[in-house]
Amino acid sequence: MSGYIGTQPVPQATQTRDAFTATNNQTSFPTSGYTPEFLDVFLNGVKLAASDYTATNGSDVVLAAGATTGDILEVVSYGTFEVLNPTFDGNVTFTGNASFGDNDKAIFGDGSDLQIYHDGSNSHIKDTGAGDLLIEGSDNIWLMQSGGAKVFLNTIDSNAINLYFNNSKKLETTNTGIYVTGTVAATAYTGDGSALTGTGSPSIDDNGNATAITIDSSENVQFGTTQTFPAFNNVVGCEVGGFGQISASRDGAEAMQLNRKSSDGNIAVFKKDGSDVGSIGTSGGDLIISGRTSSAKSGIRFDNNTITPAVNGADVDASVDLGYSSRRFKDAYLSGGVYLGGTGSANKLDDYEEGTWTPAVASATNTPTFHNNVGRYTKIGRVVTLQFFQQTNLAPTFASDTDVFYITGLPFSVSGSGYSGSQGSMNAQGMHFNGDKNNQNVTGQVSPSVVNAGGVALNFQVTPNAGTRGQVNHRGAKQGYIIEATITYFTDA
Repeated sequence: MSGYIGTQPVPQATQTRDAFTATNNQTSFPTSGYTPEFLDVFLNGVKLAASDYTATNGSDVVLAAGATTGDILEVVSYGTFEVLNPTFDGNVTFTGNASFGDNDKAIFGDGSDLQIYHDGSNSHIKDTGAGDLLIEGSDNIWLMQSGGAKVFLNTIDSNAINLYFNNSKKLETTNTGIYVTGTVAATAYTGDGSALTGTGSPSIDDNGNATAITIDSSENVQFGTTQTFPAFNNVVGCEVGGFGQISASRDGAEAMQLNRKSSDGNIAVFKKDGSDVGSIGTSGGDLIISGRTSSAKSGIRFDNNTITPAVNGADVDASVDLGYSSRRFKDAYLSGGVYLGGTGSANKLDDYEEGTWTPAVASATNTPTFHNNVGRYTKIGRVVTLQFFQQTNLAPTFASDTDVFYITGLPFSVSGSGYSGSQGSMNAQGMHFNGDKNNQNVTGQVSPSVVNAGGVALNFQVTPNAGTRGQVNHRGAKQGYIIEATITYFTDA
């Protein structure tokens, strides 16, 4: 054995010696194997300090500074004593490490109740016996990542227990309960929440971009909004109110859809104090709105291009009135006709009209003027009633005195004339009859008649005192006149 400077190793366990003659500046020396921290290294008999070399991989010793050619390096490695199934009575004191290989266990208890070991992949603290596993600390207890970079759980002596996510505290116990930082998500819960305080308006988040359901302090349940009465406030959402009301609002589409499958009948029933007051339903694919079914209440049916009466949801004929003596409708706007007293074409009243027209003198060679020249008419169906008042100022002139005198400008064409029923009555003054001057006020003796004379016109029949009937001609009108007339005639217009 070479001489040693320093403490010579004393064999206390099995030894393995490796000796090397160094080349110039050699640093790495391959040994036959060692256990890290269980070896001594000598250079030319001088024991090296642990800082002068590295020996961690179990095979190589690497010098911090290169050796000189011819230097002798010796590595002495030590094995440990192995005692088979030792039993210790009393205390055992270790001043170094107690090393256990993979799957070698530190076992406690008569029945191997507590085991601590590493299986090569994972480390285990295993309680297999009776009773509880107690972890006690005189101060705080920490459960953390190796090296302490991240905390998972810690307990504060006589105080809180804290849980962490990614080193951020999320749950803390307090003297009144727990405090949570962030959102609590649960798949179920128990209790009615009546003892909760400081909750404000509880809500359910659908993990989308808006609150799904909110229940406010008045027990109103809101869907898609936190606004009460969304329809009244013109915001999108739906609310079922704690007092029974429903308020719904939707942007650009219907706010409510109701559907009845398979059979005809009511889709919605409306009640007052628990009793039916009406319904909305369907029959044969048509919509029916009806009063309550228990009292023969009327309703209406919406058919193709037709609205028809119904009673108790069933079709009826000639049984339902429109309006009442003290509950009348105001105006009816119709583009067609009204069938009165029957359903045939003879029962159809298809028009009612009131208006004005301007009486004009036919065949005048000048432009007569008038003190009064007013015409009015009323048309009911085919029947036209005219009223007019014409009083000349500048009398008309004509090319022929003997031609028949006509008034034109009538508002509707004539169907039949003269004795066919297009006659009326008038008052006239200053009219001439067939050239014979009649200066009397001939009330009831001059009658107008509607004729077709190159167009619809009025002419005048005169029965003078002598009793001869004839037509008023131009000579009878060119002296000036006053005419007040009412006439009724038939039209096809």
